[in-house]
Amino acid sequence: WCAKYSWNQANCQCIMKAESGTNANAANQNTGGSYDVGLWQINDYNWNACSSGKAPCDPSTNLACAIDVYNWGGKTWKNWATCSKCGCCSSS
Repeated sequence: WCAKYSWNQANCQCIMKAESGTNANAANQNTGGSYDVGLWQINDYNWNACSSGKAPCDPSTNLACAIDVYNWGGKTWKNWATCSKCGCCSSS
């Protein structure tokens, strides 16, 4: 899925692995009560803006949301909690 967008492939793979273990069906509830879904663990805070309020569960919609979240972060990975683990918070 990382190759479908023009970002650094190593950073994309690291984020996807750290967020979901590359499980397209991953769904997690955070300690604050919010939910993350899909390969890139898109938080429900973003669902209205990137998938018409629905959980972006299918890989294509999840990718589209990930692209939005990436762009909202100034074309960096800083909006993912795992970016520091991957060493790419300010990287493309």
